[in-house]
Order: sequence, then C-alpha cells, then structure tokens
Amino acid sequence: MVLCLVTMALLGPWLTRWALKKAAWLHGHHTEAAVALVIAMLLAFDAQWIGGMAAITGAYLAGLFVAMTPSRERVSLDVHPLLNSFFGPVFFVSIGMEVNAWHMGGRVSFFALLLGIAVLGKILGCGLGAYARGFSSANP
Repeated sequence: MVLCLVTMALLGPWLTRWALKKAAWLHGHHTEAAVALVIAMLLAFDAQWIGGMAAITGAYLAGLFVAMTPSRERVSLDVHPLLNSFFGPVFFVSIGMEVNAWHMGGRVSFFALLLGIAVLGKILGCGLGAYARGFSSANP
C-alpha cells in the first residue's frame, strides 16, 4: 500500500501533466477531460488492485494531480456535469449496496430508524436550503 501511494505521489503529477499536454495538442472536443477521466480510472484501478485501498483513493489523487495542471479549468468545466449526473450517483449507490442491515446485529428496526433519519435529514436539509434561497412549494 505504501509503495503504491509513494509511486503514485512521485510519478502521478508528472505523468498527468505530460498526458494533458499531449491531449491539448489533439484538436478534438473534450480531449483533456477524456484524458483526465482515463487517468482517474487508471489510478483508481491501481489503488484498488495493486495498493489494496479503496478505488476512490486513486481517483481522488488523480483529481489532485489534474488540479495542479494548467488544464484544470477546461477539465473542470467538462467533467463537472458528468460527475454530478453519473459518477456521483453511481458512487453513492455502490456504497449503499454494501450496507447490510443484518450486520447491524440483525435489528431491522434500528436500520429502519437510521434510514428514516437519513431520509428526513435529506428532505429537511434540501427543503430548508431551497426555502432560504427563495423557493417555496408554490414554485414549479
């Protein structure tokens, strides 16, 4: 694990800058964003299968490495909609699918209580935030 992290920390920034420079030379649409996503997937794979860590660790490091490049603004503009509409929900669904109510001592009522608190917290949190920004139930 340590060897994997050290290798990614030493080589990752250099390889990311190099790959994004090469992508900038291509004259296609969103090439830098595509290269950034490939780097994130490769580092996620590296973290999970070679380093024995969660894949999100490698993807997070890839994001840090891309943020240190001159391409960060273009990549950010291209990748943010994809993150919000696809990768974010997939990540949270995958985490949710790993939850097993029986591992909580077999207490379904405790699991239901936690689930209820989570749902209520989301509804109240979003509702209060929307209300604070001027939305109401009458607004479509």
